[in-house]
Amino acid sequence: MGVARFPVMKNLASSTSRIGQSGAVRELHEGGFLATQRNAVLIGGTGTGKSHVSIAIGANCVRNGARVRFFTAVDLVNQLEAEARAGKPGRLADQLVRGDLVILDELGYLPSRSAAGRCCST
Repeated sequence: MGVARFPVMKNLASSTSRIGQSGAVRELHEGGFLATQRNAVLIGGTGTGKSHVSIAIGANCVRNGARVRFFTAVDLVNQLEAEARAGKPGRLADQLVRGDLVILDELGYLPSRSAAGRCCST
């Protein structure tokens, strides 16, 4: 769980939102989408439980042996920019492609900076 770097631990049982109780989320929680290399996108307003559910799904995938990494969008951009400044671009990307699941949270909070666009467009 430490490698995944979840900000807090969550599980579906503690989810009070409707999203956490849906059949689709329960399917994702089982992790079958990893074998078929499918993507999942949780969309909803602030406070609807997307972060809670994504962490619960990721934590269960880790328990089942998957290699998972959690980022907020801002943290990922900051790490990619730091790599580029250090003259070592691509190292994080190389690590992530060897994983099974990357959770990208808080995409709506990503500032629209030109550097962020350059760093993530490659």
